[in-house]
Amino acid sequence: MAALGICTVSPGGTILSCNAAICNMLGHGRQELDGTIFAELLDTADGDWARQRFAALAAGGSAEFDCQLTLRSKSGRPVLASCAASPLPGGGFSLALSRLRADRHERLSLNDATSTVGSLVTLLG
Repeated sequence: MAALGICTVSPGGTILSCNAAICNMLGHGRQELDGTIFAELLDTADGDWARQRFAALAAGGSAEFDCQLTLRSKSGRPVLASCAASPLPGGGFSLALSRLRADRHERLSLNDATSTVGSLVTLLG
């Protein structure tokens, strides 16, 4: 499986195709994502700037850009991703998304936390 989630989006903002990595990242099947409006996957935390930037890119009025954005998974959980967006000839754009692990602090297991505290105690001795 590819490490990057990749999709192509029409000039109107509809996802035309996507690979298995983006499906796994967001918890959707390929058939669920194909035909979805890309902006509907954006988390509200990113506000209007992301929607406006992607709309301009889809219409051919913007150059490629990189950003970090938050997408909404099928379960509603936010997915922080690094994004490279490029315009396509004739309109629309392609995206390459790589999930970021910024939320790791939320998922520390008890063993991880105990190990970290133990290491600090040893260092501070």
